[in-house]
Amino acid sequence: MAGKRGPKIKPSIEALIEYMARQDKRPREALASALKEQIEQMGEISPTEGTLVKMISEFRNSPNPQEDQPWALSSLNDMIPPIPTEALPAVLEAYIYSHEHMNHEFTVRDAKWVARIHKLYKDVAKSTSMAMGLAQIELLAGLTKGKWGESEEILNLYEDYTGKKISPERRKKILREGKQWLNPEQSKDIAKRIKDITKRGGKL
Repeated sequence: MAGKRGPKIKPSIEALIEYMARQDKRPREALASALKEQIEQMGEISPTEGTLVKMISEFRNSPNPQEDQPWALSSLNDMIPPIPTEALPAVLEAYIYSHEHMNHEFTVRDAKWVARIHKLYKDVAKSTSMAMGLAQIELLAGLTKGKWGESEEILNLYEDYTGKKISPERRKKILREGKQWLNPEQSKDIAKRIKDITKRGGKL
């Protein structure tokens, strides 16, 4: 981002601001106030509300990647990989649920994740929330150039799908031998944020 904004903003915090600027449709001032509070609750130094308003404007006025455009039936023509026909009912249910119950615009990225994991959950609320959580992790990790989904997320999906709990000792061993899903300087910031997003069903 161009221009002077005081202390350097961490990549993970800038990624969070970009994500919320594109996904949360509240007025800039209201979103800036909520973001400032959230960033400070994470134990980080937040840009001023004035700076946040400017950043929100810049992100909203810049092109949105295709995967983060609102999903529509016309999106089916361009999605790679395409959504399997058998997954389309689950995507439609998630689309309706997100519009009725969540402060979130259903995107192409969300649709892809619903198609990937919908068979793991019988409940549309759980399936939609988990798919959006994974879509948000993927987006934030991409914005910060971090890796993800290689250890912790796999274990969580395993537990959800099988109903089997992994003991703390076993989990610790697997994670120690596996790869970190984000590099160390980003891990605490985004891991906490993702937990908050998932608990709130996609709401800030």
